[in-house]
Amino acid sequence: LALQLSLRALSAAPQEAARVLGLGRAQRLRLAVHALLPALAAGFAAAFAESASDFAVAATLGAGSGTVLATSAIQQSVAAMPVNFPAAAAASWMLLGLVAPALWLQAAAGRRASAARSVGARHRPAAPRALAPAQALAHGCGAALLGLLALGVPLLSAASLAFGGAARGDAFARAAAQLLPAFGYSLRMAVLAASAATALAWPA
Repeated sequence: LALQLSLRALSAAPQEAARVLGLGRAQRLRLAVHALLPALAAGFAAAFAESASDFAVAATLGAGSGTVLATSAIQQSVAAMPVNFPAAAAASWMLLGLVAPALWLQAAAGRRASAARSVGARHRPAAPRALAPAQALAHGCGAALLGLLALGVPLLSAASLAFGGAARGDAFARAAAQLLPAFGYSLRMAVLAASAATALAWPA
């Protein structure tokens, strides 16, 4: 997602100039990667921050293996009686500190690649390149494998746990019915937050 807009905004001029000057494939690839550095850094920073602050994985996988992650440590400090606010605050600040290097990397990549940007009336986006049949097949197989590993395995695992038997399926239905009001409340809050953010960002 982070790369799509940058790929569309890339100018054809640098690659055309590289071909005219006789640069090799490796050098042209280096130019393209240099132009995509801000988007690559932004995607890395977003994925890093999301993974570091994720609670669901820490609560499900971490608890089962006995491994305490940062977010579960915060939850344990808050859930303790009496509440251990200093430990929760320290863990929260350390968690925020983990995101700082990723943000620095994104900013540094943006400054370094600013010279490769091409804007103005003469900017012409690069034309998409058609892959050979063998390359298209390899790309499709790789995307399908990635989708299976990233989505198929967790979904199938969750489905097997939820609908593993008649009794378990009934329990899943009852639990889902109890959670519907909470999801409705979350949906209303998410719509309100998105509307407020859009209204505040529109003038800027």
